[in-house]
Amino acid sequence: MLHPVSAQGTKLWGGTMRVAFYQDPININGILKTWNPVTYIHGLTLNRLVTMREGYVMKGDLAKSWSFSDDKKSITFNLRNDVWWSDGVKFTSADVKWHYLMLMNGSSVARPGMVGFVGADTPDDYTVTFRFNMTKNHFNLLLPFGLYANGADQAIMPKHSFRWGTTFNFTDNPANVYMPVTGPFRIADYLSGQSMTFVRNPLYGVKSYVDPTQGDVHHPPYLDKLIYQFITSTTASMSALESGQIDMVQEGQNAVPPTDIPRVSKLPGITLAGTPYFTTYRITFNFRPETVQKYPWIRDQRVRSAFSYAIDRSSIIKNVLGNVTEPVYGPIAPLMKDWYNPNITKYEFNPSKANALLDEAGYKKDSSGVRFTTPWAIYASAVVMAEAMKSMLADVGIVVQLVPIDDTTFYAKYETGPQGLAEYPIALQTFGAGPLPNNIDGWTSNTRFSPGGQNDGFYNSTQVTRLEQLAGQTDDLSKIRDYYNQVQEIIAKEQPYVFLWEFWKINVWRSEFQGIKESSTPAPAWYGHNMVEAWWTKGTPGPALTTQTTTQAAATTGPDLGTIAAIGIVILVVLVGAVFMVRKKSTRQNKKA
Repeated sequence: MLHPVSAQGTKLWGGTMRVAFYQDPININGILKTWNPVTYIHGLTLNRLVTMREGYVMKGDLAKSWSFSDDKKSITFNLRNDVWWSDGVKFTSADVKWHYLMLMNGSSVARPGMVGFVGADTPDDYTVTFRFNMTKNHFNLLLPFGLYANGADQAIMPKHSFRWGTTFNFTDNPANVYMPVTGPFRIADYLSGQSMTFVRNPLYGVKSYVDPTQGDVHHPPYLDKLIYQFITSTTASMSALESGQIDMVQEGQNAVPPTDIPRVSKLPGITLAGTPYFTTYRITFNFRPETVQKYPWIRDQRVRSAFSYAIDRSSIIKNVLGNVTEPVYGPIAPLMKDWYNPNITKYEFNPSKANALLDEAGYKKDSSGVRFTTPWAIYASAVVMAEAMKSMLADVGIVVQLVPIDDTTFYAKYETGPQGLAEYPIALQTFGAGPLPNNIDGWTSNTRFSPGGQNDGFYNSTQVTRLEQLAGQTDDLSKIRDYYNQVQEIIAKEQPYVFLWEFWKINVWRSEFQGIKESSTPAPAWYGHNMVEAWWTKGTPGPALTTQTTTQAAATTGPDLGTIAAIGIVILVVLVGAVFMVRKKSTRQNKKA
C-alpha cells in the first residue's frame, strides 16, 4: 500500500513549480463548470464556507462559525472579517448571498442540497442566513456549503466582478478566468488548451487570514509561481517528469498508471505518494424506461448480481491497479469507518454462480457461448480496467462493447445531462460517498434524477429514499447510522450498481520540491493541493515577500470588470483631453491666420 508523506526540512522561499495537469479547466467559475478539474484549481484559488480537516472533522473556511435555528429550517454563518479578495476588495456576506442565488439558477452538484431553499438574509457584512421551507438535520443544512466532495460550485466567487448580474455578463466574463481570489494563488496567465500560470495572491497571509480570533491563520505560499501544463496522457506526463520538463504530475484521475507504480517509486530524485479517497468505482445500470425497454435484462436483479459475481476485483487490483486499493461491494467505502456497514450482502467473485443466475433468468448461451451483447459507456481514462472486466464478463457469456467517452464529455452529457446515461444500459463511473453518508443521496435518491441531481441511472427505490429522508430529519447519530446501514444493505442486495473498488489518488514529483501535501481537507479530489506548504530546496532563506513586491503583485492582478471599466474611463478622459487640446490649438492657429 502507498502512504501519505510529510514535508521535511527547513523551508525556503521562491521558485517555480511546473505541474502536469490532466485537463484544461477552461475557466474557474464553479457554477458554470462544476467538474473536477475546476475543483482542483479551487484548491489554489478559492474557498468555501466550511471544509474538513484531517480525520474528516468539519471546520470553518470562510465562515468562522455557524448555528442552526430551533425549527431546523435555517442555518446562519458568521463570516471571517479578515479576508480580502486579491484585488483589495473586502469579502462580505453579499458575496456569499449572490453566489448561492446564482447557483440556484442552473444545474450543479450542490443545488440538490439546496432543496427547499426560500431565501438568504444578510443583516450585516459578516452574517448570512439561508432559509428553507422544510426541516433538515444539521448535516443536510451544512452539506451544500462546502461538504460536497466534487462540487466546484461551492467555492465562493466575488460579486463585484459580476456586478451587472446579467446572464451574458456571468457566462462571458473575463473574471471567469482572471478572477479575484481568496486563496493562496491567483491566475496570471491562461493559454487555452496549453497552460494556466499562477502567482501568489499578494494579500494571502499578509492581510487575509491573519487574525487568530477569526479562525486558522495562514502564511503566504513559499513558491513564487506555479505553471499548470495541460497534459491529458499519463504516459506523456511521466515522460515529461522523468526528462525534467515538469516537476510534478498531479493526481487528476491517475497521475501514474497503476501498473507503473513499482518502477516509478524506485526512480532516483522522484517522490511518489498516494492518498486513499472515499470515492468508489462502480458499474451503473440505467433504469430509464426507454433504455429498459430496449435492454429488459436491466430490471432483473439476478442478471445484475451476475455482473458482480463475474468480476474478480482482487485480480484486477493486483494486476491492473498496482495493488493500491481495496474491493468494495456497497455504496459507502470501508474507508468511511464511522458509516460503513461491514455486514452488507457481497456478491464476490464466483463465475459458477454468475452462470447459474443468468441461466435461471432465461439468458442461455448460444452456440458461440454468448448470452447477450451490450454497449458499455466508460470514461476514456478507465479503458485498461474496463478491458480486464470485459474479458471476465465474456467468460460468463456477457459480451460488452466498450464505448470510451472523453471524461469531460461524459460528465457534461451523461452525468449531469437531462437524459442521464441516455441510450447506454450500463456505464463505468466514479461518485463520492463521503465524508458524510448523505453524500450518496445525490445519486441514489429518486428525488435526485438527472439533471436536478446525479442519479443518472434513474435508480428508483421508495424505501431507500424514505430512509435517507428520515436520516435527514434527525440529529441522533445512532439513528442516522442505522438508517444508512439499511440503505447500504438494500442497495448492495438489489445491485442497481456493481461496486468495484475504492479510489486512490497518486501524486509524483521531483524530490527537489518538498512540502507537497494535500490541502487542509484530507480528500484530494476535493480541493487538490493548495500548494501553500510546497517549497523548493534551491530557494532562498527567509520570507521573499516585501511591501514592494506585495504592492507590485496587487497591481498586476488579472483583469476583472471593475479594473477594465476604470482603465476605460482613464483612456476616455485622456482621449477627450487630447481632442480638446487639438481643437484649442487649431482655434489659436485660425485666429493667428
